Amino acid sequence: MEISFVTASYVAEAIGYPGRGLDLHKAKQATMDATKPAIVDRMLARLAPAQLDGIELWEMHALPLARNEDALTETKAILARHRVVGMAYAGGLGTAAEDPSGAEEVFKAAQALDLPIIVSWISRDSAPIVAELAQQYDIQVGHENHPERDVVALKETIAGYEEWIGVALDTGHLALQGGDPVRAVYDLGQRLIHLHFKDIPPDGDGLNCCALGRGIVDVRGVIHALKEVGYDRVLSIEIEAINHDPTEQIIESARLLRELL
Repeated sequence: MEISFVTASYVAEAIGYPGRGLDLHKAKQATMDATKPAIVDRMLARLAPAQLDGIELWEMHALPLARNEDALTETKAILARHRVVGMAYAGGLGTAAEDPSGAEEVFKAAQALDLPIIVSWISRDSAPIVAELAQQYDIQVGHENHPERDVVALKETIAGYEEWIGVALDTGHLALQGGDPVRAVYDLGQRLIHLHFKDIPPDGDGLNCCALGRGIVDVRGVIHALKEVGYDRVLSIEIEAINHDPTEQIIESARLLRELL
């Protein structure tokens, strides 16, 4: 298994980590407006002690970089210099049924950035459109859980389209909804193609995360289950924080994962 991180961990950086009352729309727009290759360079420099294998680019970072040829070239050079690989594209397919052209832009951006998988929640109505685009662009899609409490609904969403769409398990979101991430790994088996490793404190939420092993997720249990089902793909650390820089928590989490692998 390889260790990555999701740049959405820095969701509040562009607006200065304001804490409670975060305007998520404002944070997303500010991120898009501020994103340049130098932003990625600074992230990876700060995270050097984590010894990451890769990076998963959140849509608000990925789209601005993919839309500009010079930025695209520079970003690829930065990843090479830091010796990390682009592992995935995060987000962007939630409205594929209503906006297929927008969904196609996501695939084009992922292709331009050499990202082999797109991780996003999708609706059942979006599944045929997403599967067709996935085949056209030769990019897998991981359907990520957000409101779901177990894997039943996840399987139903991708049923019939498993050749191109699998499941991307978000451990923190599932635990927050009262689900069991360890059980989910066993239940998904080979359908599991990506993992957002997120932990949440008992009084936290999806935008108030903590270092892995310090919250409600059984991190050791998840790793044990992944080994038992033969999972050999990416563990993508996601520690979204709205009131502080999550860098040290990402580093701590990466070190824990390396100890457990």
